Amino acid sequence: MQSIGIVVPTTPEQEPLLALLAEMTVCKAEVVEQSIWRIQRVQMEGLRISIMRSGPGMVNAGAATEALILSEQPQAIINYGIAGAHTHEALPGDVIIATQVCAPFNGYLQTGGILNPAFGIRWDDEAAEVYSQRVTQRFSHLPCDSTLVSLALQAAQVLLEQHTLTIVAPAGQKVRPARIFSGVIASADTWCQDEATFARIHDTFGSLCEDMESAAVGQVATRHSLPFAVIRCLSNNDLLEVLTLERKRMIYPEMARRSALVTARLLHMLSTKS
Repeated sequence: MQSIGIVVPTTPEQEPLLALLAEMTVCKAEVVEQSIWRIQRVQMEGLRISIMRSGPGMVNAGAATEALILSEQPQAIINYGIAGAHTHEALPGDVIIATQVCAPFNGYLQTGGILNPAFGIRWDDEAAEVYSQRVTQRFSHLPCDSTLVSLALQAAQVLLEQHTLTIVAPAGQKVRPARIFSGVIASADTWCQDEATFARIHDTFGSLCEDMESAAVGQVATRHSLPFAVIRCLSNNDLLEVLTLERKRMIYPEMARRSALVTARLLHMLSTKS
């Protein structure tokens, strides 16, 4: 693999990775402007890394992924950043490596607020003159690339072995070492804080956490037949504690840094294989 594209939602999530890569390569990123997008290019041994900040949300993430693919022609896509937990066990500071992504709000919101994710992740392969004859691809989940998942898990394990990292314990929880979880990540433009909806999404999709981008990144990558991976560090667990702005300012930068550390380690591993 000689070229990797990275989509990251926000500047506070992007900056730690750029700093790490500058330290690892002893070189600042080359900045390239493409229409409304800014691409940061880094060369790490035989691996060309192209990083694009999308902005938060599904539309921004999908648009940025498409622009990055068309401009840089990467051989794989990585999405990283922070996320919110869907289970009581996964806590701020834990690392999540996605095996699949899903988009649970693509469907119907029924009477009483019951969520029916009937649409799934979908697109039409062929346009037909007759509406009923269109060929639609529909998925409840999209799988991440198994090789990238395995390497990302190794990268996360190295991080935990080299650093003494703990969770940021919500009220009533004991501080413990940070853990690595691997499973489904859900994505939506809706920031959920409703416990019943959390439970419904988790029961339906097996989701460990939610973000606002990874399913869109995965959908565009899949349509281009590109492998993709998603790395997230939990910044909040609204089942246990809804963070104040002050708590967010304390917690979020560290979790963005952890996600960037895992991503940087993964990139180093890929560069030695290229």
